[in-house]
Amino acid sequence: MVVSAEQARQKAEARRQRILAKSAERLDMASNGMASKEVEHSVPLSPVRRRRNQNKKKKTVEKLRLTLHATKLKNVAGLGKGISDPFANVTLVTSGRELKLGQTEVVKNSIHPTWTSSFLFDYNKGEKMSIEVSVVDEVTKGSDIPMGSAAFEIGDILGSQGSIKGKELKEGGMLHARISKVPSRSAGKLSLRLEGKDLRNVEISKSDPLFELCRTYDGGKSWTPVYRSEYVMNNLNPDWKAASIDVNALCDGDLKREIKLAIFDYERKGENKPLGAFYTTVNDLMQSENSKLIHSGNISKAHGTILVHECKITGAEPEEVKPPEENDVAEEEEAEAAKKTQEEAA
Repeated sequence: MVVSAEQARQKAEARRQRILAKSAERLDMASNGMASKEVEHSVPLSPVRRRRNQNKKKKTVEKLRLTLHATKLKNVAGLGKGISDPFANVTLVTSGRELKLGQTEVVKNSIHPTWTSSFLFDYNKGEKMSIEVSVVDEVTKGSDIPMGSAAFEIGDILGSQGSIKGKELKEGGMLHARISKVPSRSAGKLSLRLEGKDLRNVEISKSDPLFELCRTYDGGKSWTPVYRSEYVMNNLNPDWKAASIDVNALCDGDLKREIKLAIFDYERKGENKPLGAFYTTVNDLMQSENSKLIHSGNISKAHGTILVHECKITGAEPEEVKPPEENDVAEEEEAEAAKKTQEEAA
């Protein structure tokens, strides 16, 4: 088909008019606050870019973990009644609403409790949120006795060095709140069963051993217990009950990160006495399953051994495999979409 110069000119002019009309329509929609996605993006978003934008939106909400410890609390047990047995109640306050996150375990006979309980919650960036904590002495026969309370702004804790903040209690002592970010992937639960052999005796009769699994937030300068076992009465060869520990709480899902296993003698009056400790990793513990011996104790002298009867992880989510060179894939897809749009316009 032969097209004359005049016909070609008319077609080009008609195409130009259609493009101008479409642009005017889009501008009119935008000026009225009714712009569609076509106005916002002259080129359709690729699936990869769309996923990336969705992830950015999700990142405005973070999953956080709260842990607590206190020092120099006032002993409110009363004359001749030993030392207080503190626990803490935790409430999340946001936009005038209160949500009870839960209650810690009771730490017996201590005015310096470090609770192993942790509390998970969603934090909306930019929204004012706070944590209210009340510390209470558990009384077996009678009413529990308040030991003090404090409120912490989430933003203040996150902005503090090490994401930990302390507040003095009116009744006496200091309450410390620490917040850490929770990995997006669940690393599952660690099922662990240990047995001690020939542990150190620090009692007139025999020690009452318990163990703690601890993590560090500062590269090993200090250690925070994540799990505390029951104690076994008068036994230097304790066979502890199987433990279930959140792997993210213990090591943020990093099975090669150093953790600490510490052994203590339970004291009915006063602080528990250390019997020894050693450093390991979750990977090492799993490889030590089936009764491999692990020495415990300080650097200069070992005090007995620990047998690992069971150590396995269950319920872990698979690690997300990201597409290779995601940026390049996104750019190629968008370039192809732009090319197609230009061809349709022509």
